[in-house]
Formats: sequence, C-alpha cells, structure tokens
Amino acid sequence: MSGKFACPKCGSEGTAPLAQSVAPPPKKNTLWGLMIVFGLVSLFSLHEGYSILSLLFSMPAIGAFTKSQEASDYNEKIWPRKYKAWENGYLCHRCGHHFQLKD
Repeated sequence: MSGKFACPKCGSEGTAPLAQSVAPPPKKNTLWGLMIVFGLVSLFSLHEGYSILSLLFSMPAIGAFTKSQEASDYNEKIWPRKYKAWENGYLCHRCGHHFQLKD
C-alpha cells in the first residue's frame, strides 16, 4: 500500500478504510410545515376576531420561520463542506485518528 495512506498521527500503514464507517454529518431539520400550520391558524384566528389567539399562534410561527431559515442556511452553505470533508476522510483503525489525505 502506498505511503500516502499512512496515518499522520501514528504512522501506521494500511489505514485507509473511509471514514464512512462512521456516520456522515447530518443535515438540520427545517420546520417549514409547522410554520405554515401555525401561520394559517394565526391568520384564521385574526380573521375571526380572536386577536389574542392569533398572537399566541403567531409566536411559534415566527420561531419556526427563524429556525427553518437557520437550518436552510446551514444545509446550503456549511453542510456541503462538512459532507465533502467526511467523504474524503479516513480513519486509522490502529489509533482511531480521523484524517484527510492531501493531494
């Protein structure tokens, strides 16, 4: 086996099982559906004259929107880099060190 597959921490060769033996980085869940449901109930309550009830349902809708936006940004900007690093990563079975090979 080529020396490029030697573990940078312990120097052990033959340490090239892909890090896919461990779980890939997960994407974050969005709450778009929950936001839509709470938003619609809030609008319906406001339309029917229940302003307090509308306010109570609008708060979780705003929270779900904020969390969904953060999750979407993470999934579009950060997760691809983390997934690529995981995809190109290796795991030393001798010392447990995770590493990436340099081109």
